[in-house]
Amino acid sequence: MEQVLISLVQVFEPIVYCRPVENEAAETDSSGSVCAELLEQGLCRFFAPAPLEAERDRFLRLVSDLHDRRDDYAGQLSRLSLASLSAGSLPEQGSRSSILTSLLRSHGIEDRQKEKLALLLWQARLVLKLGEFFDAEQESLRLEMQKIGEKQRKMFSGLSNGTANSFSLTEQLSSSSFAAAADNWQRLRLRAWARIFALGRPLPEAPAIFITRSRDAVDRLVEEYERRHGIMPRVVLNLPLPAEYSGTGQRDLFRREGADLLARLDGLLADPVRVSEQDRAVFRDPDGPWDSLLKRCFPAGGRTRRSLSLYDFPGTGASRLFLDSFGRDEDDGLQEKIIPAEGFGMLIGLLR
Repeated sequence: MEQVLISLVQVFEPIVYCRPVENEAAETDSSGSVCAELLEQGLCRFFAPAPLEAERDRFLRLVSDLHDRRDDYAGQLSRLSLASLSAGSLPEQGSRSSILTSLLRSHGIEDRQKEKLALLLWQARLVLKLGEFFDAEQESLRLEMQKIGEKQRKMFSGLSNGTANSFSLTEQLSSSSFAAAADNWQRLRLRAWARIFALGRPLPEAPAIFITRSRDAVDRLVEEYERRHGIMPRVVLNLPLPAEYSGTGQRDLFRREGADLLARLDGLLADPVRVSEQDRAVFRDPDGPWDSLLKRCFPAGGRTRRSLSLYDFPGTGASRLFLDSFGRDEDDGLQEKIIPAEGFGMLIGLLR
């Protein structure tokens, strides 16, 4: 999370970081001092689109129990991940739902949540919290595999009298297994967030841009938009971003030095139809005005910049597009939820 915020907060404010549970940062956020500084400065804030309110503590007890007794639930959690492999299959959809319902029922939640849409929200929040467990475990496993791979390379180097050996069994195994597992959980998370946006409350302010790091998510949004409107969303800008942060002083310098360019950027994003090829060149080209600004204010970050590709989705609403792209099952009850298909439009950013 910190690396995402560092790149975005230099250029945009405020950054709204959505979370499945409200008022959670003080208890579970381990992102470090940079994130805390951004929150304190008002440059970033957390928002829960579907707050639990009176049921919050109960849900967190469920999450804590799953975390502390994960071995007891290992079979169910493994089946949940595998169930996402056939996302279009109704039997598998039922499998996902039954696994989540079983986890919730084990804590008496199903009995008190009679409305189907409310239960879908409980399931969505649970998927997102389980995804956080998955991230932590995958990172721990990746580090262990890295240590094993290093020992392996030293062993092969010794056996071959110092000649480097490019073959690494652990790297090949870990790379393929990590990618497959991450893809499975990504599908589940996208579905969960789509349902939370559709069934939850609106964001406090209409966001100018929704930002993701998932290429697959953007591709699916583009495909759904094209299916519905008959045209492809247009890439408005490809915007290089700094990847370093040395405190608000550095950010303030950047914003002072680049006040005119930032004002121009705000104007273009407010009316994407106006963006011309000349505008794109200003923010895209090496040694152009934007690139020169980044070099002056972030001299050490030239090789570690990130890129934000901005896509224009005119005439559509976020909740409906997200739900139709990621979140619907034929029997999930969401057909009864009336969500406007049209809207003023939105920008989707792919951060790389």
